[in-house]
Amino acid sequence: MKIKVAHVIWDLASTGGAEKLFVHFARNLDRRVFDVSFISLIKEGEIGEKLKGLGFPVYALDIRPAKAWNPMFAVRLFQQFKRLDLDVVHVHLNYAGILAARMARVPALVNHIHNIYPNKSRTKIAIERVLFGLADLSIAVSSNAKEFTLKQLRKPTLAIEVVRNGIDMSVLDVNKTKTAVIEDLGLGQDEQIILTVGSLTEQKGQSHLISAFAELVPAFPKVRLVIVGEGPLRGALERQIEDLKMEEHILLTGLRNDVPDILNSASIFVMPSLWEGIPIALLEAMYFRLPCIVTRVGGVEEIIKDGVDGVLVAAADEPALTRKIESLLKDKPLCDSLGERARGKVRDSFTIGRTMREIERIYLALMEKKKAQRRSQL
Repeated sequence: MKIKVAHVIWDLASTGGAEKLFVHFARNLDRRVFDVSFISLIKEGEIGEKLKGLGFPVYALDIRPAKAWNPMFAVRLFQQFKRLDLDVVHVHLNYAGILAARMARVPALVNHIHNIYPNKSRTKIAIERVLFGLADLSIAVSSNAKEFTLKQLRKPTLAIEVVRNGIDMSVLDVNKTKTAVIEDLGLGQDEQIILTVGSLTEQKGQSHLISAFAELVPAFPKVRLVIVGEGPLRGALERQIEDLKMEEHILLTGLRNDVPDILNSASIFVMPSLWEGIPIALLEAMYFRLPCIVTRVGGVEEIIKDGVDGVLVAAADEPALTRKIESLLKDKPLCDSLGERARGKVRDSFTIGRTMREIERIYLALMEKKKAQRRSQL
């Protein structure tokens, strides 16, 4: 009999790294052993549609109001868990799933820590001290995320295991030529792309990259900064670009469904984040042999070795970021070397197959532990 697992997330209509990971999970799990469904507290969205297209049940509860403390989240999830008669609930980025799984007496409960949140309120920290302790195990995407969580919650005995994110290289297909991509973006064929990909939020630090890039333009007039992503800071970033008179040099593309094509057409990838877990966008850029300049935050140092397969810089250090970008623009052999080693690092250590085998091992171990506990009580 297959082990029945449900992944629970706040909103599958969101476009963050955690949500996109679900599609990679679905494509790469062992369906001979696991019967998996996906539950969104809000909407189904494009990711939900993709999951259904792969043959997985998707349940969008569409609970209103969509507030974290709405008790209907836990009630509706409790009812859904009972109907599905689950063996494992795997919770991502929400509290209601933890409460409902324990209310429904689901045998195994896994909580997934996708990122670090340095600005978390005292109230949330107090709540997580209790709720995370209800899980049989938490999975952290990096050693840094594990240590940060243990320190932030002041709970050193919390059970956390590190399973680093990986990418599904089989779906990173290139469908357009570089010439076509450049034309589609409205750029000139003689212009180079410096690329960043991420939601337009404080965490991703695009404002620092915009300021750093503006200093480069006089010396590198044929370089363009392309920012892929959408989010609440779009208006502020547009005003910053206008104030710097960078409208001809910086492009905000919004959300794109051709990110692999853009990655394949870029010259340098920059991730100026203020905090991170294990960023999927960075792993994908490395797969495309892009020389990557990344801030030294979160789990990034578990991916990049400075000067070997990427370049590290302090967060929010705009002058240093300008210097790092300039040095790569002037050194094509270094770019090629960094890019080749980056691709090798991802292929060796950050595949979705490796991630899924680790998660499946955790599920099996938890189920065996629960069986042993039941036998001991007989």
